[in-house]
Amino acid sequence: MERDSRKAQAKDKLAHPDSNLLISDTSDVANNIRRQMEFYFGDSNLSVDKFLGDLVARNPKGYVDLTIFLSFNKIKKFLASVSEQKERMRLLIEAIEQSSVLKLNREKTKVRRAIEFKKDSELENSINQRTIYVEDFPSNVTHEDLARIFSKVGTILNLSLPKFSDSKQPKGFAFIEYTKEEEAKAATEYFDNLVPEEFVENTEQYKGKIFPLRVIPKAEWLRYKEEFKKMKKELLKSADTYGREREAEKLLPGTLVRITGLGPNSTKQSIKLALANFYEPSYVDYKRGSNECIVRFSTPAVAEAFVVKSSLEEIRVDSSIVTVARVEADDERGYLDDVERKRREMRGYFDKKRKQVKNT
Repeated sequence: MERDSRKAQAKDKLAHPDSNLLISDTSDVANNIRRQMEFYFGDSNLSVDKFLGDLVARNPKGYVDLTIFLSFNKIKKFLASVSEQKERMRLLIEAIEQSSVLKLNREKTKVRRAIEFKKDSELENSINQRTIYVEDFPSNVTHEDLARIFSKVGTILNLSLPKFSDSKQPKGFAFIEYTKEEEAKAATEYFDNLVPEEFVENTEQYKGKIFPLRVIPKAEWLRYKEEFKKMKKELLKSADTYGREREAEKLLPGTLVRITGLGPNSTKQSIKLALANFYEPSYVDYKRGSNECIVRFSTPAVAEAFVVKSSLEEIRVDSSIVTVARVEADDERGYLDDVERKRREMRGYFDKKRKQVKNT
């Protein structure tokens, strides 16, 4: 019975470890390290920490090498006054030995949870219900800043500020997990559309303009994310289809015509509509504000017919009388080569985006 009671207590502590955000800078280094290590191996962190989760899963018993934790910023901060690596390792081991939820191997070179971690949908749903999504805070806000502000309504278990993998710059939003679902609801109701007084009182400290916070439940954010992914796939599919259709068009020599004398208000659409009165163009290459454009027709015969037509009667685009001429052979060859190059680049772009979407 006593053993079952201890196991239940350990399980509860792993589900609700001491917050790593509120650890004080006291001289009790061992206690701070113990709490931090328990946080690392807690249910909440292992559910979202891919790096540590992979290390735990890689070992049949869930052990992770202790040297890895000596490189973690939080642990390095607690051991900043200790220069010798052996002494750092000794203090780390002593701290873990004080824990009832962590276990060292016989050689004291690795650590694991006393109770095996099993990620399931019930645990994931529980964590999501206790977590909020926050955005629109100043770009240089820190973990500690957000922890101080959002701990007003409850005990914070985990706070993450996601960063871009390449630049390491913050993405501009945060996830904050509380110990109870009620605390997360209270945080949403209290902080959404609010400018925290800490931001107002320290405007010089925070970069950029200060806006009201946007705070929603993580479950709601996940729904938005799924909707966005679907929309992104649909848009990519549409763009990809359009790109394939364009790619399938044959670029034949003798199909290009140059039109000059366009007015300042001309658009691609107005040019297409004007030319369609004579012959339907396959493509109009035009930059807004320019007085000329390149028009591609489906075949050399259609392009030649249009040029002949323009010599017999006026061609007007947006009330401007334009001049029509064939594109010289050398210029046409260079232009068509450039179009082929852009098509290849576009194909590579869509292939890359398709892989990214597939992996998200």
